[in-house]
Amino acid sequence: MRAAPVCSLAMALAALTPTAAAVAQVPPVISNLGTTGQPLVTDGLARMDDFDDAYGFGRHAGTGFVISARQGMARWMWYNGALPSNVRIEVSVSLVGGPTNTGFGLAFARPSREAREWMTFYVAGDGHYKLTGFDGSDAIPWRLSPAVQQGVGAQNRLAVEVRGRNVTLFLNGVMVDSYVADREVAGSLGAVLSQGVEVRFDDLRAYGIAGSTVPVPAASGAPAALETLVQSDFHETQPADDEFGRTEYADGGLLVTAHQGMVNWFWGRGVLPSHARITVTVTPRAGGLDGQFGIGFGRPSRDVRVWMALNIAADGTWQLDNYGGATAQPRTFTPALRPGFGVANELRVDLLGTTAAAYLNGVPVGNFVASREIAGYLGVHVTAGQQVLFQNLRVERLP
Repeated sequence: MRAAPVCSLAMALAALTPTAAAVAQVPPVISNLGTTGQPLVTDGLARMDDFDDAYGFGRHAGTGFVISARQGMARWMWYNGALPSNVRIEVSVSLVGGPTNTGFGLAFARPSREAREWMTFYVAGDGHYKLTGFDGSDAIPWRLSPAVQQGVGAQNRLAVEVRGRNVTLFLNGVMVDSYVADREVAGSLGAVLSQGVEVRFDDLRAYGIAGSTVPVPAASGAPAALETLVQSDFHETQPADDEFGRTEYADGGLLVTAHQGMVNWFWGRGVLPSHARITVTVTPRAGGLDGQFGIGFGRPSRDVRVWMALNIAADGTWQLDNYGGATAQPRTFTPALRPGFGVANELRVDLLGTTAAAYLNGVPVGNFVASREIAGYLGVHVTAGQQVLFQNLRVERLP
């Protein structure tokens, strides 16, 4: 994709009038939601029985349970009853032996003991994780994360928060990803191991949580007051038109019409901090249903041509792009978006050091840990042939 140079109409942050600090709640990257909910499973692995069969063997080891997979996948379900679709499940896993490049982890949402379908949150000893869907295919492919403790003997705390069809993944308290399933996520849970690995499972817990699809921070007194760095309706925009596209102030916002390639207009006198919340309202006016548009962020300087981007399309899909144009989150349909032309959606990105958490209309849809600190200029992305209205830009400093 072709990228337009920085346009002469680029607006400095100084030209955008800051307002008084707004009051908002900061969704936690480190979550302790489960500890505040109704306990559903609290006795860990006490009810597991030792076993030895063709698939593998398992034995109690102190407070934990060690399982070794001889062949295929070893799956032993722990909980006879079906867990609800609003639940947090946690378990500690340690690779005792075997290859570090193969997966093991937590299986959940098995409708019944007879059913051969469930979802699985895998981790591997080389620092990767992934999520598989009900049919065993990759819902989230293998991704490397610094949140994973690597190597034989290292312990990782896996947590899954389920709210209806929304699944959020945590590793050692850090939210690493999220996914929207095609059905309600509820059912039994258990262990999954690849052939040849031996894993210790410990401290299994499950808690009922609130039914909202938006993370609810644990009660901690008064909500945090966020400092507003930028708030603008783009009224400072001066009309401009070149071979890449046209920009103008219209209908209370920045109207961008892309002629070719990618239209990227970055503004900002200085570099935005690496702990910031960026929010903007976007409304597609014309173009193709699959044409993408959104916000770019984390561009280190005007001379550097790499950044991250959160894009959506009028067909109800979204995508998160990493530095250099690599895909952090592949294009995915989500019920959090309102599809169609003339329909507004709110895009939000929370930047916390190397972590970017994406929200669509207040619903968390994805979380990505970059290889560098995410800080820098921000701007808009519109693909060729699309016309999009951007409104209500706001940037707030996060703690």
